[in-house]
Amino acid sequence: MVDIQTGLSEEERPDAVITFGLDGISGHPDHVAVHQLLTQAFERAHLPARLFYLMPSEATRQGCGIPPSKHTDSGPVAAIDVGAYRMTKLRAMQCRASQKPPYPGNPEEEAGQLACHEYFVLARPRVGQGAVIDIFA
Repeated sequence: MVDIQTGLSEEERPDAVITFGLDGISGHPDHVAVHQLLTQAFERAHLPARLFYLMPSEATRQGCGIPPSKHTDSGPVAAIDVGAYRMTKLRAMQCRASQKPPYPGNPEEEAGQLACHEYFVLARPRVGQGAVIDIFA
């Protein structure tokens, strides 16, 4: 059953929730709305989970032209190795005509150019900056 107040499932109690940061990574109104709604739902749900925001990185530069960040918004940073999913990611990018993918060629050739890591900053609970952490720990 889904909680009307939070939009989160009562059966699913995640250890980590990932969404866009305050600017929606690209400023797109849909991404900003996702950030606002999910962050509010997270806070209303009082989960023991941690909330992470996507950080600008080489992966976001490749996918949507958002350059890597020179700093974090405060909080530890988590890195996820997405190397095993580069082909899937590339095919998804190529399916989105509105994204104007920078990799229009053969997926087998283009996938090798994608970054292998994506980065996320811990937004909740708020703690000081530190070393890279594991989202799934």
